[in-house]
Amino acid sequence: MTLNKSDYKYVLPLFADVTNSKPVIFSVIENNTDGTISIDEKNKTIFVDDNINPQIALVILHDIFFLKGETNKAFCESIYNMIINKILPSMEEEYFDLYCLSDNLRADVEEIFAPIIHDRLVRKTFTFDYEAFKQHKNWREQIPEGYEINISTERFGVELNRQGDVISDCAAVFVGGGQAEIAVGTNENHRKKGYATLTCAAFIEICLSRGCLPNWTCWDYREGSIALAKKLGFKELSNDIVYLLKK
Repeated sequence: MTLNKSDYKYVLPLFADVTNSKPVIFSVIENNTDGTISIDEKNKTIFVDDNINPQIALVILHDIFFLKGETNKAFCESIYNMIINKILPSMEEEYFDLYCLSDNLRADVEEIFAPIIHDRLVRKTFTFDYEAFKQHKNWREQIPEGYEINISTERFGVELNRQGDVISDCAAVFVGGGQAEIAVGTNENHRKKGYATLTCAAFIEICLSRGCLPNWTCWDYREGSIALAKKLGFKELSNDIVYLLKK
């Protein structure tokens, strides 16, 4: 069954302890992001086994699926049938990510979703350590001459600019659950100069000043992202399996 937006609050306890992509998931639950998809001409986002006291739920954000809760093979089978019969045929994307956020559900997912599991990817999760970050509080002194840090006017983020050109930017791609999911990018002609560290430090300080905890996740093959996270004071938590589904 599907939850109405006014009832999204009922799945909050179910996802309260997640460490993987928490701001992404909560951005949907808190209606900060519209993840709706159209099924049978109706907009749907969160599926549950019970409208008031759900024990298992699927949160959808376009081509990303987040599954969490108690073992329920019938629910997993119904979700699988909905995905292959209703969602995948109507989507232009060829690949979809399924985050199984409860270890007890993994066996059912492996069995039921086997026909469309294309690969198993590894997602690294981190937790922010403010004490380790303190070394970067002097980021203002690190801004090179001719450069400036600007607060982005289009989204929750900051940019390192030089003569009007964006050299590096760091922003929250999703906000929810009191956390901000960080995304950072640096002009390829200006990499390995510490600009990403500088820009991220500025963003993290602003993030904390707003009472929001920075969140960092990345794929295990993103060596640069992993190194940058640790440099900024993030501590590695775990490696989580993400199922790559294919039409």
